[in-house]
Amino acid sequence: MVEDVCGGPLEGLFDTDPTRAAAALGEVAGMLNEMHRDHAPRYGRVDLLEQGLAASGASCEALVLERASKV
Repeated sequence: MVEDVCGGPLEGLFDTDPTRAAAALGEVAGMLNEMHRDHAPRYGRVDLLEQGLAASGASCEALVLERASKV
């Protein structure tokens, strides 16, 4: 999982703005909990799961195979 947080890496944010770092880490924890609850056979964006929608991608295995065959 990748999340773009303005202002540099999360590790550095704990030194400069611990409140903002804790909020960002809380958001990551929420996304991880959401992903943990969803056991769909397909992958997708976490925000879709939060909205009650289904993951839209093929299986992770199919994605890896597709990308590997393009090399």
